Amino acid sequence: SVIVPTNKNKDSYSEIKKLEFIVNTINEHKGKNQAHNINILEIGCGKGNICLPLASFGYRILGIDLDPNEIAYANKRNQFPKASFKIMDAERIQIEDKWDIVICSEVFEHLSTPEILLMKLSKIVKPDGVVIVTIPNGYGPYELLFETPLRLINKLKRTSDPYGHKQNYSFKKFSGFLDQFFSISTIK
Repeated sequence: SVIVPTNKNKDSYSEIKKLEFIVNTINEHKGKNQAHNINILEIGCGKGNICLPLASFGYRILGIDLDPNEIAYANKRNQFPKASFKIMDAERIQIEDKWDIVICSEVFEHLSTPEILLMKLSKIVKPDGVVIVTIPNGYGPYELLFETPLRLINKLKRTSDPYGHKQNYSFKKFSGFLDQFFSISTIK
């Protein structure tokens, strides 16, 4: 069985489109390797909307997220023995294993010091591995209707949402930022 992402807070079409991009990128990278031979780490896994569909294909996957409620929900939904979920802060990640694939989908905009995660990623991805990164473009329904107004309100109140966006990236700024740590092979 394949689990389809269900996230009522975001546009379903964009979530499925993002999952399709990630699955296609993994398929391109894995070559002739079987799914059960591929180790995947997803940083910022949330409710498991990427991890669980990948686990349904047979990949070994660990999902980490800062939010204990998200991890509890992902664990509750998990029916795959090769998938596991842990509470962990991306900016203080304590993983020494080497990974074939690391996924950071919609993570970097939430970090105060994203360069710390990039340095760590360069150490935990295998030399022939791949890091898959997605960031919001700032113009989707979620960004325009929820995130931008919330950021403005928090700025006026001089408070911050611990799970909200701390960074805004343009395509040029983010690709230049990534290029300091990795060679970028595909941009879509």
